[in-house]
Amino acid sequence: MRIWLARHGETPWNRDRRAQGWSDVALSDRGRAQARALGELLGSTRPEAIYASTLSRAWETAEAVARPHGLGVEGREDLWELNQGILEGLTIAEMLQRHEELVSAWWRDPGDQVLPDGESLRQVQERAWRVIEEIRARHEREVIVVTHNMVIRAILIRVLGLDFSRSRCLKFGIASLNRIGWNGGSSPSLELFNFLDHIEGS
Repeated sequence: MRIWLARHGETPWNRDRRAQGWSDVALSDRGRAQARALGELLGSTRPEAIYASTLSRAWETAEAVARPHGLGVEGREDLWELNQGILEGLTIAEMLQRHEELVSAWWRDPGDQVLPDGESLRQVQERAWRVIEEIRARHEREVIVVTHNMVIRAILIRVLGLDFSRSRCLKFGIASLNRIGWNGGSSPSLELFNFLDHIEGS
């Protein structure tokens, strides 16, 4: 069993380094080109299904990935990005200016630090892993999941057995590709990390 974990293409807020979270920000023109490139790259795979966050930046990316396979996309709200609460819409500079103590506390302990009006990375991991378990129960070979930075981070923290405090060590490019797999055992392994060869200028 293999699960491809794809991050969505670029949005204007990615370009501005602005926290998106649950805000429904659409892809930029560059992001649409990245989604098409991701679809071309994954065109040689044979997925049984394609799952995606229903936020439009991930959904549009997933549709581009699904097109070569003639598959529909199965939406899951449990694959939504980390809800960043009061930080959403702010640039990193604005976060540090207005909420420096909160940002520092979250960077130290993202697993248990719940963002005001938002959630913690542990909560993201719990809901995202439910989707992983559902996929494993329903499918046997290959599945593609299109989702968000913090969701992929939360999944890989669990796969690698890392503490949440190490989450910032995992860096994923926009429209990057990762893969986890189960080779006859109950524990997954990381088979591909932050693959970006399909993205121009990566």
